[in-house]
Amino acid sequence: MKKTEAINLFVRSGWTKADAQRALEGLDFSKDPDELTVYKYSSLFSGKELIARQRSRLLIEQQLAFFFPIAIHPDYSVPIHINTKNFHGYFRFPPIA
Repeated sequence: MKKTEAINLFVRSGWTKADAQRALEGLDFSKDPDELTVYKYSSLFSGKELIARQRSRLLIEQQLAFFFPIAIHPDYSVPIHINTKNFHGYFRFPPIA
């Protein structure tokens, strides 16, 4: 399998092209790895990356809950815009009974 084929395989599976490229850095494609080898190698990246993204999301939600103390429910969200340069997030509200 070529590197472009492997990247396309992940893109078709819902990955971003950038994530697919990062996941395959360091894999030796001169040995013509098969699909299973490519998936195994990418799991090293995806596990660490998933944990980092979940922690980042949790941190943002905790900060929002601290600064805006309301009940947070994961199924309902309303867009918010905080007056900072780079942050746009979502505030989650509970359903109205």
